[in-house]
Amino acid sequence: SELFFLPQLKEINFDGSADENEPRRLVGKIPPEIGNAALLENLDLDRNELTGEIPVEMFNNTALKVLDLDNNMLTGIIPDMFDKLDQLEYLTIGSNMFDSQPMPSSIATLSQLQTLALQKSSLTGEIPPSYGDLTNLVALDIGNNKLKGSIDVIDNFPRLMSLLVRENTLSGTIPQSLWNNGNMRVIDVENNDFGGTISPKVGEMVYLRTLKLASNDLTGEIPASLKNLTNLRVLSLERNTFDDGSVVPTDVCEKKERDIIITIDENIDCPGMCCTVVKP
Repeated sequence: SELFFLPQLKEINFDGSADENEPRRLVGKIPPEIGNAALLENLDLDRNELTGEIPVEMFNNTALKVLDLDNNMLTGIIPDMFDKLDQLEYLTIGSNMFDSQPMPSSIATLSQLQTLALQKSSLTGEIPPSYGDLTNLVALDIGNNKLKGSIDVIDNFPRLMSLLVRENTLSGTIPQSLWNNGNMRVIDVENNDFGGTISPKVGEMVYLRTLKLASNDLTGEIPASLKNLTNLRVLSLERNTFDDGSVVPTDVCEKKERDIIITIDENIDCPGMCCTVVKP
């Protein structure tokens, strides 16, 4: 803990996955003395074996731009004190063992935030409308929680490129603003309760590499415009209620220069050879 008394300390990077051949892991609790590092801008403790709660003293580090506590064994409640860290651009604290709680409301005050990862954090309730103030978000991962309600908040994320909300009980329709977003690279909404149809505008998402829609209540036909997605590598459509005889466009499979994985139900026609039928 003496490390945190270094007055000019700006970065702590102890990512446990940094060396795959000889992995190192931090164990124990995050010391409260971390709050003494007044100039700290980057704290990366991803993929370690840290336990205990997030110390409230961490919120004294008001210069933080990067806070990465992903993939540890942290417990307790996520402190709702993020309004003190108004310089944050990158916040990833998912894949821990936190107690059940709503999404921390103070995160909505982080106007400079570009990446937010709260996956596997035992979050409950709806996405607060105030999260619509995070207009600079580029990547959002709130998958594998117990969230419900709509994701209409993403109407306010014009810069979004990656959306992961899998494994919740989110509902409503997939917002048209998402289908209109030509910057998207990854969309994963699997295992929710989304209804409605796939917008034909999907064919204009030319940078899209992953589109995972499985296990929802989507209806209608599969848009022919999917054939325009030349960068697509993963497409999951199974366990929805698409019209019988819906067709995966042949051109999706016939892009010889790429490998693509497509999973479908038995009632969907796939003239190409790149589809795998998922049994009920």
